[in-house]
Amino acid sequence: MLPAGRKIGLEIFDLPQFRLREMIPLLEEEAATWQSTLHWNYEASSALVGQFIDSQALSGMVLCDRDSAVGYSYFICEERKALLGCLFVAEPYRSEESEYRLLEATLDAARKRPGIRRIEAQFMLHEFPLTAPPLAANAEVYERLFMGASLPLHDFSPDPALPAPSPRVEPWHERYQDRAAYLIEEAYRGHLDSRINDQYRTVEGGRRFLYNIIQYPGCGRFAAESSFVAVEAGSGSLLAACLASVVSEGVGHITQVCTLPRARGYGLGRHLMERSMERLAAEGCRTVTLTVTGANRNAVRLYSQLGFTVLRRFPAYVWENL
Repeated sequence: MLPAGRKIGLEIFDLPQFRLREMIPLLEEEAATWQSTLHWNYEASSALVGQFIDSQALSGMVLCDRDSAVGYSYFICEERKALLGCLFVAEPYRSEESEYRLLEATLDAARKRPGIRRIEAQFMLHEFPLTAPPLAANAEVYERLFMGASLPLHDFSPDPALPAPSPRVEPWHERYQDRAAYLIEEAYRGHLDSRINDQYRTVEGGRRFLYNIIQYPGCGRFAAESSFVAVEAGSGSLLAACLASVVSEGVGHITQVCTLPRARGYGLGRHLMERSMERLAAEGCRTVTLTVTGANRNAVRLYSQLGFTVLRRFPAYVWENL
């Protein structure tokens, strides 16, 4: 049974009032939508969400029609920030109006948590909105691009011409994880993407970001064999990194590409991407995808040169000073 006191029609309730058995049809439709829309196997992520729902350990909201859950969202609080992990509405009920209604209720719940001053969200399944979101006075909206390319690559750029001594290009190893956190913080210092994801602003945030993409299934199975770093001769610092995952059978995803400011302009990031794409192809991937902020013109230009095309435009939201 759904929560007592229900009325007929669309209503919104707290997610912890629900059990997994009541959410299974919605979670299954969500996973199928990820697969059909983004060619992304979302089953592992969905199973993890289901576990948290069943243990009443996940905060969020549920949109209901009579006795059925037809939409849901969840959020995770980190110190002064809440991160919206998803917002999904079943196809017969899907509209900007219903999604915004669910989003507004979720934002209201999140900002009532003690100390929360910032909320972030990226909704890859959503089309870029035509109207302002809830709490528009506190919101920033950024266009993100979901891009894809066919594998294998047929044309490769020349090796990067870095000043001697040239860096070593090496496959990813866990010993690089802490150095990669320092790389992320420096590479994104003052960058637009650090407005969208504040984990990029600190070394500790970089550590959390890396832990999430390596240990959790939200970005697929981390593919260490298809991830590469450029190690500076002498110091051992990382000059650049390209990290990859496998998100579905035959589909790879570039989860991170970054280069230190002092190492830019030599084609190092492109070289690492080509190495990653070549290895993904060798591992059986026929397609590779990535996401990028639309206003990051240099990155979009690079990815276009590598054969990527825009498959989808989706929103990233930041609500500040709540």
